[in-house]
Amino acid sequence: LVAIPNGRSNCFLTPANLQITRNHGSVPKLSWDTHRLGIEGPLVDSPVSLSMDALTTNYPTTEFPVTISCCGNRRKEMNMIKQTIGFNWGIGACGTMVYKGVLLRDLLVSVGVDHESVADITGTHVEF
Repeated sequence: LVAIPNGRSNCFLTPANLQITRNHGSVPKLSWDTHRLGIEGPLVDSPVSLSMDALTTNYPTTEFPVTISCCGNRRKEMNMIKQTIGFNWGIGACGTMVYKGVLLRDLLVSVGVDHESVADITGTHVEF
């Protein structure tokens, strides 16, 4: 369980207003109406640019619980033993929510990325 204020630590899901939003870059402000997801690259047979509406209506969605945690979680206690670099996180740098969306695998398969061809390539990764 994560540390949730006001004695609400008896639930497994973290309320949206208490979710961790830490990252190592700026958080883009996206508009549902104008944002597009592009899928392209050397392993893609059919590059696409999808609107959010197309993404949510043309592909199956799934739901499952996801926990994310900053690797600096509890750094405050680590700093008491030996000084580290970074923000003094306590125990609250994590959250659990239910992800609902399209699986990346389904998107890649739909544009022709073949599992067999990818398995033969060293260092294959997805870049965002």
